[in-house]
Amino acid sequence: MTADFSANVDVARFPFDRQRLSVNLVVSGLTVAEVALRFDQSDIDYSRPSVNAVLAGWSVGLVDLKSQPQPGWYNGTHAQVVASLDIARQPGVVVASIFIPLFASLLIPLLAIWLNRMEDGVFKVDTYEMVNIIIGGLFAVIALSFTVYSSYAVLSSGDNTVNRLFALNYLTLASALFVNILFARFNVVSRLFGPYVQEQAYVTIMWAVPCLILTLATAFMLVAYV
Repeated sequence: MTADFSANVDVARFPFDRQRLSVNLVVSGLTVAEVALRFDQSDIDYSRPSVNAVLAGWSVGLVDLKSQPQPGWYNGTHAQVVASLDIARQPGVVVASIFIPLFASLLIPLLAIWLNRMEDGVFKVDTYEMVNIIIGGLFAVIALSFTVYSSYAVLSSGDNTVNRLFALNYLTLASALFVNILFARFNVVSRLFGPYVQEQAYVTIMWAVPCLILTLATAFMLVAYV
């Protein structure tokens, strides 16, 4: 029999995910007491993907057979065998096209913090220039999300590495905007504690925020890989 089938995919570990393409064979009209579907090791050895099977962006694995009776009406059970094909995503192209831009976009709000400088507790770059960088980064992230979700619609919902990195991008943009407004625009820390405290606090933030963001982004990738 030749046919087209659909399968649900789990992209929680994207782009290091593995999928099982399954076909369920069920005897729906008779219970297991009347018909049983059985297989042995020779059937498993015989079941294999075609030598010509090619799936772009994926590595084709092995075929597996599993007996999994299906519950029916009135406590009846129907015989079922699940034949599944293992495939593993090849992450190279995906990492280059999605994750490198995602990591690069994290640098935009960080630049809005790094590029400013202080002398004697006074900022030398106007706040609106830093805010322009942040707004540009926001539009860049929005455009990137539109492109990614247009190509990989399945990533738009659920918890996965891409959504986590997009959330981290928005959080970093908000943090950079908050820091610039709080420190450079209104000088809140300087008014409360003096210019020296503000300068030291800003230097701490310049290094603490990038280290925290890099740690979180790396953790997201390692969780998907492991």
